[in-house]
This record gives sequence, C-alpha cells and structure tokens, in this order.
Amino acid sequence: KFTTDGKTLIKPERQAKYLAIDEFKLHDGHKYATAIIDWETGYILYLAHGKKKAVAFEFMDHVGDEWMSKVEAVACDMNSDFEEAFKGRYPKLDIVYDRFHIIKNFNDKVV
Repeated sequence: KFTTDGKTLIKPERQAKYLAIDEFKLHDGHKYATAIIDWETGYILYLAHGKKKAVAFEFMDHVGDEWMSKVEAVACDMNSDFEEAFKGRYPKLDIVYDRFHIIKNFNDKVV
C-alpha cells in the first residue's frame, strides 16, 4: 500500500494542510516507530522505525519542499526533536501540541 516494489515509498496521493506526528513503542517495548498522518483524513502518510528528528527529516525529504510548502501546521507531542526538525526547515509552520499529550503531561507531572 505504501511502496511500489516493497522498498520504494509512494508519495502521498493528496496534499495535506495539517499533519500529526507521534511515536509509539513496538512489541518488545525497547524499539519505537513514528507515524505521520494527514490530520483531516487520518490517512497514514509515513511510517518509519525510530523516534528522533531524523524520521521527520526523512519524511520532509520524501515529500519535498513544494509539498511541505502547502502544509500549515503540525500537531505533535512535546517531543522537541519533532518540533525542532519541522521548524528548523520550515519556520513558518505552526506547531500545535495535541490535547491528549498536554493532558497526559499535566497528569503525569502535576497531579
């Protein structure tokens, strides 16, 4: 679904205005993967091993500057790697912290 030959990633079929990025633990709990989705449709645009800013850079390289120039905002948790990657390359992007992670962070650190 995401590759042409099992290796070469397909670029997203439609332009996204809003992205969401988050990492999650894989089955063994020691490795992570990162998903980038189209916030409006929920479609997965990119999925890769790791949880560092390199994954965000790989995605931006994959879709290209023209595609990214039409993105208005990226929703993410408070992982500074993702924010630094997107803002470093596209400073006009708005970074939005999603409600789930704001509330989770509050509950974990304050309550």
